[in-house]
Amino acid sequence: RKFLTWIELDQACRNYMFAFLLVNVFLVYTLSGSFLFHINDFLESATFSTVISLLASSLPGQALFFCNYIMTRALSGFLLALLRPADLIVQHLKLKFLGSTPRKIRLIEACKPFAFHWAYANVAVLALITLVYAVMFPLVLVFACVGFWIYWLVCKYNLLAVYHNDYDGAGALWPGGFHC
Repeated sequence: RKFLTWIELDQACRNYMFAFLLVNVFLVYTLSGSFLFHINDFLESATFSTVISLLASSLPGQALFFCNYIMTRALSGFLLALLRPADLIVQHLKLKFLGSTPRKIRLIEACKPFAFHWAYANVAVLALITLVYAVMFPLVLVFACVGFWIYWLVCKYNLLAVYHNDYDGAGALWPGGFHC
């Protein structure tokens, strides 16, 4: 597909990233967890309707994992986005081995653009997990609220003080990310 603007590219990347995270984080764990619990039932009757009913009945059993997943993302993943240790190490190594002229040093130390497609997709998957398990396991709402608050603080600081934008999207990512 040919993209005419950076916003179209960001929108496509956000959609692909969301689909990737949805399949790999939510569906794969739910399917594998329910498959291990009901392996005998799957082997006896593997029709589509029985598989769907078995998956639906095993969905509440995965609630503790996803509560822990949200806690881990909130308390370690989002805070690591504030510290950015990998960027610090890579920048130090680049300065040491590649920073031979003032121009190269300036290019290495330049601010990077914010990855909106990554941020929107991760928040959307966490919101999806929260909405799915909020009815079955209401404690997930507390951890999700704490996680979204931490993520808001981290993104606010990073957008104001760390990252820069190469272009202005004029809010074009907002409707696709939060369309109901």
